[in-house]
Order: sequence, then C-alpha cells, then structure tokens
Amino acid sequence: MQTLITILFMGIVGAIIGGITNSIAIKMLFRPYEAKYIGNWRLPFTPGLIPKRRDELAKQMGQLVINHLLTPEVIQQKLTDPKIYDSLHQILVKKVVEFFQSEKTLNEWLEHIGMMNHDGKMEDKLYILLNKQMTHWINEHNDQLLQELIPETIWEKLDKNVNKISKYLLINVKQFLVSPSGYHLIKHHFDQFFEGRGRLLNMLHPFLDNRNMIERLQQELVKIIENDQTEKAVTQVLQSELDRVKSWTVEEGVQKLLGKEGKDLIWEELKKFFFHKPLKSFPLTDLKNTIINQMIPTVVQKGMEKLGSTYIEKWMKKLEIPELVKNQVDSFSTEQLEEIVVGISRRELKMITYLGAYLGGLIGILQGFIVILMG
Repeated sequence: MQTLITILFMGIVGAIIGGITNSIAIKMLFRPYEAKYIGNWRLPFTPGLIPKRRDELAKQMGQLVINHLLTPEVIQQKLTDPKIYDSLHQILVKKVVEFFQSEKTLNEWLEHIGMMNHDGKMEDKLYILLNKQMTHWINEHNDQLLQELIPETIWEKLDKNVNKISKYLLINVKQFLVSPSGYHLIKHHFDQFFEGRGRLLNMLHPFLDNRNMIERLQQELVKIIENDQTEKAVTQVLQSELDRVKSWTVEEGVQKLLGKEGKDLIWEELKKFFFHKPLKSFPLTDLKNTIINQMIPTVVQKGMEKLGSTYIEKWMKKLEIPELVKNQVDSFSTEQLEEIVVGISRRELKMITYLGAYLGGLIGILQGFIVILMG
C-alpha cells in the first residue's frame, strides 16, 4: 500500500510540475512585457521572447507575406479566376445601364463625380474651347469653297434630291392653301386688296360673293401649283440656289448661315440640349449596346491581363508590403500581440499545458518505480 501511495504521489507531483512548467514557458513567450532590473542588473528572460524579438518578428512576418502568402503569382492566378471576371463584368454593365437610364442631367452627373459646374463655369470653358477650335478651323479654311470642302458624294445626293424637295414643298403649300388657315390667309389679303383700291371698289366689296371668289382663287392657285411648269420652275430655282451655295467660301457660308450672333445662339441651344436634359432622353441605345457588348468585355479581359502581367509586381514593390506589415505589427502593443496569438491558438496552447502535465505525471510514476526498486 505504501508503495502504491508513493508512486501515485510522485506521479501527481510530476504532473503538477510538468503542467506548471509548460504554462510558465508559454506565458514567457510574451511576459514580462518589459525588461526587469535589480539595480543595473537585468533579470534573465526579461522581457519575454516575443517582446524582445518583436522587431525581428515584424520583419519576418513582412517577408513571409510577400514571399509566401501574397506573391505576384498568387494575385495573377486570382485575377484569372472566371468568378472575378464575371463579377467585374456585371458591375460595369450595371453601372453603364444606370448611367444611360438616369434621370440626372449631364450637369448633375458632373457634380456627382466632383466636377462642379458653379455658375456655368464648365460650360463657359467648354464654349471657349469649342469656339477657339471652330475659329481656328474657319480661319484655316476661310477662302476655300464649300464645293471643295464638302465631299462630292454629299453634293451628288443633294443634286439628286432637288426634284424631291421641290415636290415636297409644293405638296405642303397645296395642303396649306386648301386648309382653313390657307382660306383665312387668302380672305385676309382679298379684303386688304379692296381696302386699298379707292372708294368705288371699296363700295362694291360688300356686294361681291367673297366666299365664292376666294374658293375660286384657291382652286386657281392649286392648279398653278399642280402644273408641271411650276414644279420645273421651283426645281430650277432650288438647283440655282444650291449651285450658288457651292460657290460660297467658308467665310461667306458662316456669315450668311450663322450671322454675327449665330454661333452664340447655336451654343445656347446645344448647351440646353446637352447639359440640361436627362441622359435617358438622349438617343444613345446603340452606344450603350456597343459599350456593354463590345467595350466592357474587351476592357475587362485586356485590363486583367495587363494588370497581372505588367503592373502587379511593380505596384507591390511600390507598396512596400514588408514595410507595411512591419509598421502595422510595430503599431500593436505587446498585449494586442498576445491576444492575437492566444486567440488563434488558445486550444493548442491548452493542449501543450495538458501534455506537460501528462508527461510530468508519467515521469513521476517512472521515478517512483525506480526509487522503490533501488530501495
């Protein structure tokens, strides 16, 4: 009985010593946090291992990240993942659709991305830029004929369509003449004719059948318009005017078509159209489809390839990731480092303590047997 008690006692003592020893060894990884001194003599094992070697630890962690965890090859491989491609593609398509279907005006979008248009300053700058370019172009081509400047194919199309234009004009004039508005216009001029033709005709006017005369006048005018000679005459006039336009110089064309204030008026209308209308009101369906179906897939694919093959390694070097990791680790207090490590490996550290107690108990029991055998 005494022998069994001795063996058990030594086993328990060994287990306690082994468990406490391992627990102290684990705590000494971090504690004490600072060196302890007796006078000028620093106590051994102070500070703990990690506080003492934290600079080296921080450097090694940075090298571990850049050399083994976050390498350019790892990032390049991740960028080729179809999930990343699909996700980025969907995001860009969504943003493009939102942009083209937006109720916001161009002004509001510019403000949204930080390009403020206070008091129309951006519009003024754009106007100055466009006006400068337009003025430069006009000065450069000032003496050039429009016939030489505008492609021949356009003039050919205009020449071919002169007859169609004359027919279109005559049809619209005819429709106006037989309409109520045309009737009232003829009646107005008919009344004015009698008012300015002396007292006798003015006295006869009330006795005339105005309605019948106006209707007959309408019919005669319609006959004139439907006459082939009229169509030929209008076509000839239009062709003559078109030929005259061909002979204009750029300077003459600008003066006659735009006038002195023409450019400003055109700009005001363009400004209202471009800057103050919702983007969804613009006819940009083809442009939207081109961006979604052609540009975005190409940009995403080429961008990923270019990013992975050319820029990742350069950016990682410029980011100085080892230095970033080191600085971040240095910014942690020793208490925070202890919480991080213990939080990650709490269970394993407990198992090390239990293992120390287990081994200490076995060694104690073994020592008990040896003591008994040696008497």
